Parts: sequence; C-alpha cells; structure tokens
Amino acid sequence: MSFLYPQFLYGLLALSIPIIVHLFNFRKTKRVYYSSTQFLKNIKEASTSRLKIKHWLILSSRLLFITFLVFAFAQPFIPAQQQRSSDPDVYIYLDNSASMTNEVGTDFRALDAGLSFINQLPGLFAAGTRYKLLTNDFSSFSNFFQSGNELSDLTTEISVSGNNRTFEEVWARMQSSIETGRKQNDIFWISDFQLSTIGTIEEVEIDSNYNFNLFPLDFESYSNLYIDSVYLNNPFFLGQDKVSLTAVLKNMGLEDKFDVPIKVFLNNIQNSNATIDVPAGSSAEVEFDLGFDLDELSIGRVSIEDYPITFDNDFYFTIDKGNKIDVMEIRSSISNTSVKSVYGNIDLYDFKSFSYTNIDYSQIELADLIVLNELNEIAPSLSIFLNEFLSEGGTLVVIPSSSPDLASYQSIIFGRTLSNIDSTLREELAGPDMANPFYERVFEEVSTVLAMPEATRVIQWGTDRTALLRFKNGQPFLSRIARNGIVYLFSGPLNDISTGFHNHALFVPVMYKMAIYSRQDFSRLYYSINNPVIEIRIDSIDQNSVVKMDREGQEFIPGQRLISGNMTLELPYEVLEPGFYNILLDSKKISTIAFNLDNKESDLSQIKLETLESTFGGQDNVSIFQATNEKEFADVVRKEYEGTPLWKFAIILALFFLLTEVLLIRFL
Repeated sequence: MSFLYPQFLYGLLALSIPIIVHLFNFRKTKRVYYSSTQFLKNIKEASTSRLKIKHWLILSSRLLFITFLVFAFAQPFIPAQQQRSSDPDVYIYLDNSASMTNEVGTDFRALDAGLSFINQLPGLFAAGTRYKLLTNDFSSFSNFFQSGNELSDLTTEISVSGNNRTFEEVWARMQSSIETGRKQNDIFWISDFQLSTIGTIEEVEIDSNYNFNLFPLDFESYSNLYIDSVYLNNPFFLGQDKVSLTAVLKNMGLEDKFDVPIKVFLNNIQNSNATIDVPAGSSAEVEFDLGFDLDELSIGRVSIEDYPITFDNDFYFTIDKGNKIDVMEIRSSISNTSVKSVYGNIDLYDFKSFSYTNIDYSQIELADLIVLNELNEIAPSLSIFLNEFLSEGGTLVVIPSSSPDLASYQSIIFGRTLSNIDSTLREELAGPDMANPFYERVFEEVSTVLAMPEATRVIQWGTDRTALLRFKNGQPFLSRIARNGIVYLFSGPLNDISTGFHNHALFVPVMYKMAIYSRQDFSRLYYSINNPVIEIRIDSIDQNSVVKMDREGQEFIPGQRLISGNMTLELPYEVLEPGFYNILLDSKKISTIAFNLDNKESDLSQIKLETLESTFGGQDNVSIFQATNEKEFADVVRKEYEGTPLWKFAIILALFFLLTEVLLIRFL
C-alpha cells in the first residue's frame, strides 16, 4: 500500500493526545463528606472493572478514528501494475468489422461499446496525452496524433467496415506508426477477437517497451443465419437459355431454423421466393428458376431475415448475359462453310471469317474461339500466333483438310502424336456419352437410340478414353486436348464428301458448347470486398481514356492496367461497401459488378478468454481485461494505471469508529 500524500501521515502524532488524556486525570478533585463510606466502597469496587473496559474501548475508538481520518487525507492506494508517465502516447485499435454489430448487451452493439470505451480515455490520461486511432479501414487519420477532444470527435465518424484484418496485419500497421524513443507507449486493443479472422496470434511478438491492454468484447450469442454463396446451375449460357440460381445458406447457431423465408430480386423486382429448413451448424441449398427473358445485364439480390445480425441478410450478384462470343474462322478458299452456318447468328456471336491467304492477325488476340477450317497447311507465322493464343487460355478448333500437312499441324498439337490415314472408308460414329459434363443440358431428354452419322478419318492420334465423340471401333473422332488453352481436334473434314456430321442434330450443340466454354470474359456473379481485383474485357480503348467506378453517384478511379484486351482493376477496398458498382469508360457505363462481405465475418465464434490468457500470460506488459460498459472500462483503466484507491474506505472506517465512540459514551 502506498500514499498519494504521505506528508499527511505526520497527523498520526495527534494520537498522543487521547493517550495522554487517558493516562493522566487532569480533573480537579472535590472533597465531599459522608456519614458512612461503606456503601460508596461497595459501589466503587463493583464498577471499577467495567469503567476500565469502557475507557479502553473509547480510547481505541478515538485512536482508530484519528488514524483512518489521517489516512483519508493521505489517500492510500494499492500501486498500479503499469506506471504512468507524465506524457504517454496512447495507440488505440478499434475493430469495426461487420461482426462487431453483434450484441454484447441488451440492444448494445459491440462496436458501440468499443466507441464508448475510447471516449473514456481522454478523461483517464493527462491533458497533454496524444492519441492515435486505428480501425480496419487503415484510414489516413490513423497516421496522425489526435488530442483528447479530437479523438472524441473522431469516434463520431467511425462506422462499420467491410474489411476484416488479422491480428498480425493490424499489429504490423500499428508498429509502423509508433514513434520510437518515447518513455511510454500505451496500447489499447478493442476487438471481438473473431476466430475466423484473427489469424495466428501465437506468432505475434510484442515488445516489452509497450503497455499492451487487450479488451475482448464477449458476445451474448453466436447464433447467425446467413447466405454463404450463390451460383448459377448453368454458368455457361447464351440467348434464350433458361437460367436457374442456387443459394447456399448456413446456420451457425445451436438450434435448427425452420421455414426460413428467402427471396430473390432481379433489377429491384421480386423474381421468386421460397422457404427452407437449415439444420443447426449446417448448410442447406435452395434453387430458384429465374426464367428465360433476362436482361442483358441483371442486378440481383438474395434476401433473408435474421436478427440481431443483419449485415449478411442480403447477398448481391449480377448476371451478364449480353456479351457476344468472338469467333474467328480461318478457312480455305470455300466461303460458305458449316462453321459459318453455326456461328453466323449475330445475336449470339461476333463472327469473323478470313481466308488463310488474308488473315488479320490483330484479331487473334481478341478472339474467344478460333476455328481452323480445312487448312492443308498451317504456316509458321500463323503457328506462332496460335501458340501464343493458346498460352493465354484461348480455345482452338482444328478441322483438318482431306490432305493435311501433319508436320505443321503437330506444331500446335501438344500431347498427341498425329499420323495419316490413307482411307476413304466411312465409319459409323458411336453415340455420345451424355454423362460427360461437356454434354450437360444439350438435350432435355436423351433417346436410348440416337442415329449417328458416318465419317471419314484422315488423321489419328491413338486411343482417347475421354474423347467427346468416337467411332464404334473406339478410335476418336473429336478430342478435347487441354494445354493452357483448349484444342478441339477432329479426325476428318466436315464436308459432304467426308461426313454427314455437320448436318446431324448433334453438330450445332457440340459447336455451341465449344463456343460457350471458350469464353474467358464471363462476368463473375460477385466479388469479395477483401479481394477487390477484377478483370474485364475491353477490346479497344483510347490511351487517354480512364475507367471509373460509380456507386450511387460517388465516383473513384481504381488502379488499372490493360494487357491484350483485358483490363485489370485494383479497387481501394477501404471505400468498398456491399452492393453494386458501375464500371464507366469515359463516363459511359460498360458493366456492373457486385461486392459482398467476406463470409468469414458471418462466423461469430470468438477466441476464448483462456486462450488469450495462455497466449499472452507469460508477458508482464500484456494485460487482458473484460468490460461491458464505459464505467467498467474506466474502473479497469484507473486500476491499471492509477492503482486501487482506498481513501473512501478510510473515510468510512473513520466515521464508523467515531460513531462507535459516541455509542460507547452514550450507552455503555
């Protein structure tokens, strides 16, 4: 125990006064005459022992009253664990991630509790103390010191952030802003210590020069129902294809959820709804039929109702149906080919056809799909462009002529050894394997007997068990060869002399599927705020043009770079919020994308207090506290930095012994 004003302890000398009064009787005696003293002697003998006890009790009460009165003025206290300097720097981290909207008390959010804690700090430290506040946004204000009043004003601007940070990330950022050479740096870390986002705290090293104070905010409940993801059941579609969407819901609570209403909105109009049961600690899926007549670009939202956690009740997505597939045909002298009959639909494809003697090589890098249609030879210059096209993920369809030059063909075919077949014999094709994912949704109903055409082979490449089409003897007619890109290789030409396949009912769906799977610019349904790097296809752009992002009238320019028609945008995640963002090129909207919170935020499980204590318990400069309101927080901080004051107890005891003395004199 220590004293704030030890000089008042000299007041204990006053204890000598009642002692002297007790030991010496300063009253003057007065002689009284009695006729008989025998009765007086009996009274004196009977009361002497009682009076002695009374006098000693009164003396003790007086001495204790004086002692505790002196102590009250000297202000005793139990010393604090951390010694406060006269001019400390205080660094504060407030976790303002979405999970902090959970309640730590009745209708009291964890974020609100954290803000109220921060508002208490200026009253607990000296007037000249400097403060730095860091949040998950890593905003610019975290680079500058604030006064106490400025800190209080700053808390009014803090709102929920879509960013989550690991312990390591925040600590690294905070360390970079701490000024070296200071006598004392006090750190207050206010967070829910969410298990799914905290990272590996065991690997964090905290310098002994810092007074590190952890304030974990304990949730009242971890129960949460949220939309984990959505996906299209037919992600590759064109034209009037029917579109269906599946939503995945997760229940992180301990109780089953029954008949949960879920709605889907397209372009701000309710499209469909359903109810779903979600078992405790598990997930469930529900499928929605969105119909055929979608807009070229549709913005969608899946919505549920769950309380008190509401930040993940809406899930945003976009469906981009309008982009055409760029198909480039390089053909022999024949102009009206079967390939043109398939890809000539201007509503679905941007089709360009070039004779092998007049190729526009600049169109190769812009194409999704290139068809080599019955070329006798692949020129070396063309081979170079095609290999580069494949290396960047392009799709190539190779239809050989009746007399192909295998050496030139081999230059673009890897993983297969080609050889000639000198035969004009037509062989019958076997039916397709409808279990192959390539044929998914090709036919609504599969006939058990599908009449197949015949075809002539001019090249072969051995057995291929994964061939998309094969002859009845097992030899491949159409193979899919995967490199960085994809090569679809036919074993013979597609003309009336060699085959009837180009007139068969299966021809158009097969070519359609090749085109669908070739698209590299299918827009993602949604992006995560924590990974805000997107890629869009821009065929041509002026060097002075700038791509901007717009949300409800607020525009910003993201980092951007253009490579081979692909524009990569790096968005500042600090400003992103869940919802829709328009992509503008020279103020003209070219696309819309959707952003959602990282679903890790929806798992509200927290690190247990015991784990924190075991992790940091061996470090004397690290303290772990629990508080649910500002009063508890202030009491904890005062105790930690000022110690435990005892003057109130001294006053209470002084009054108690004064009352005791009065009662002893009055009734004993």
